Amino acid sequence: MSKELDHSKNLVIENIFRKSLYGIINNENEIKKYLGSHFTMPCFIMGSLVLENDQYGNINKLNEFIIQNVFQEVLGDKYDLYVIDYYKGYLLIANFLENYHEYLYEDTLSRLNTGRSFLEDQLDLPYILTISNLYTDINSFSIAYTEVQNALEYRTLFSNEKLITYNSTKKEEKPYLYYLEDQIALIKFIKSGDIEGALHFIEKLFNKAFKNRDISLEDTKRILLDLQTTLEQIAYELNIDFSSLEKYTHHRKTIQQIKKEFKEFIILLCNDIHKQNEQTIDTKIKEIITYIEKNYTDNNLTVSQIADVFDVNISYLSRFFKKNMNENLLQYITKYRIKKAKNLLIHTDYNLNEVAQKVGLLNNVALIRSFKKYEYMTPNEYRIKYKI
Repeated sequence: MSKELDHSKNLVIENIFRKSLYGIINNENEIKKYLGSHFTMPCFIMGSLVLENDQYGNINKLNEFIIQNVFQEVLGDKYDLYVIDYYKGYLLIANFLENYHEYLYEDTLSRLNTGRSFLEDQLDLPYILTISNLYTDINSFSIAYTEVQNALEYRTLFSNEKLITYNSTKKEEKPYLYYLEDQIALIKFIKSGDIEGALHFIEKLFNKAFKNRDISLEDTKRILLDLQTTLEQIAYELNIDFSSLEKYTHHRKTIQQIKKEFKEFIILLCNDIHKQNEQTIDTKIKEIITYIEKNYTDNNLTVSQIADVFDVNISYLSRFFKKNMNENLLQYITKYRIKKAKNLLIHTDYNLNEVAQKVGLLNNVALIRSFKKYEYMTPNEYRIKYKI
């Protein structure tokens, strides 16, 4: 009769917990009211058991029976144990029946890990165990549940360990690593079709943010979500389908898998942009040349300034121009200035400083140096030879 009453009490408590998990009971005062007469002592630790490399939802009564018996055995008679199945696996609630003591958390953690090890070593059930903090208030049930879920998500992203406590996932707050200027730089790489530059940017960002695993789960989520938003924004602006960029939060993926997924989508974006660009290369080259012809007299005209005007990465612009014109962009600018200088030398009496300034060169020294490089003579020699 006593066993039947205990079993009935456990079913009541587990049912209340389950209802609160699924939102049927969502008021903490209600939880306290329902549990107050059943929960022996308001001192508990929550754990989550999820099978390694398994899809969520692999729940069966045999496993639940085994888990209940194994963990109750390792916890001993100082605890009541409640096992609740949920969509990821099983929740364990270890309710301590005696007064709190200094080493209670460490002792309970050790016992729970012993149970996890037994399941893996003896029964070939490789469960991941995540553990909440210890709480002495029934109202903390929802907090403990959030902690074991956060620990599980952190473990998926960063760790191969089978036991993860929530405390081990808490990291010192760090400066944010994906600033607006970083976002602008990535957008420039992708919109210019610079696959190499964009992939290098992603590799550098992930190494800086995640290599040492000293970043909090909250900051990790923020960076990944902001990065994903950047890619989706680019895809939307370019009318490219981004449904293939799955939200990492919907899947059990490591940080390396997420990085790989981002890189694959970036390659997809850049390749699509290349296809679009092939149709407009002639137009773009003409626009660059026209811009040079209109602004060559400005001695601030540089490759960097042109890249800013056309909203592309400087290295990509240089490669793009050379590939399509068989000439370095800086050389093209200088040669165009020399062409205009030759006309002034022949048709005017400007001195060399005046000629230099009118074609965007700093002074006569720069004019002489450029002239010798491309015309194999000095400006004065050219003037004497060709002046009308």
